[in-house]
Amino acid sequence: MAASAVFAGAIACNKDVEQPPMPELSANVSTLEIGMDGATTPITVYSNRSFSIECDENWLAFDPSSVEVEPGEVAEYTINVTALPTNVGDVRTSEFSIKTLTHHVEVTVTQEADPDMMPLDIYANDFDKEQGTSSSPWYHLDTFNGWRNETGSGVTDGLTYYGSGVSIRANSASNGSHSVYEGSGSNNLFFGSGANFAVGNIALHQDHRGLILTFGSERYVYNESDNTFNPDEFPVWISVDGTNWVEVEYSFPGGVWQDGTWDLATAKFTLPEQASALWIRFEPTIASAYRLDDVTLMASPEPVGETIDWGSATTINPGTPIAPAE
Repeated sequence: MAASAVFAGAIACNKDVEQPPMPELSANVSTLEIGMDGATTPITVYSNRSFSIECDENWLAFDPSSVEVEPGEVAEYTINVTALPTNVGDVRTSEFSIKTLTHHVEVTVTQEADPDMMPLDIYANDFDKEQGTSSSPWYHLDTFNGWRNETGSGVTDGLTYYGSGVSIRANSASNGSHSVYEGSGSNNLFFGSGANFAVGNIALHQDHRGLILTFGSERYVYNESDNTFNPDEFPVWISVDGTNWVEVEYSFPGGVWQDGTWDLATAKFTLPEQASALWIRFEPTIASAYRLDDVTLMASPEPVGETIDWGSATTINPGTPIAPAE
């Protein structure tokens, strides 16, 4: 009986102990816009628990990046967010997290780019705006818009696609077990009989000369014992007018041609003079063997690869533009 009384008394005493308030965390902003020359912008964090700042970008800095707080009433804390100068590439955006043990707040930072500087990210398309089908019947380029997921400074109203014999497939993905690069997965383009695909009229900056083209690709023919990628079967062409085309050389990392496996190819080349636009064309010489994903075109501040000789160009009619599906 006495033991029970002592236990009850202990409970009563615990009820009298003042408990700290529930954790709270917030900030006075959810977005920040900073000029191209960089700046330090203070934000206010409201918290009654210790918190820290987490961010993966090296162009952002925080002072302080963590604050020790005794549990109690919510107080204000000033954090100075600094974007480094000068943003000479494209407009860049990042998120940082303000975190306690139990809560987090996200803030998005956007830094403007110098409009007179050459943009670096010209064109990118992972074909994954909306997933297609993973089994037949397949969508084709003119019946489904889910592959139109282009971004970059070169994406303007004049951008045009051309092609035939190409289907959009969501099987044998570029991020699966048969891939040695971090592909985007989901959709990729499959080249059937007599197939070709071209991206036309990618807008170029007046200073764009050195260019780097990358793309994911795989060779796989059912029941063939050797599916080693053969660049002679998958020529890639470029043009600045949509009529005169030059084939460009590319390679996989380490010069290894994969066997039935996705990898990321790279072609580097320099334009001999200023051009207002670039066309890129993929045209395999065999049917139902090759796939394409993750096409990107980037600028290099310096000349790279071979300088293109338009005197050796081949005349190719890109065909009829592909109208978006209704």
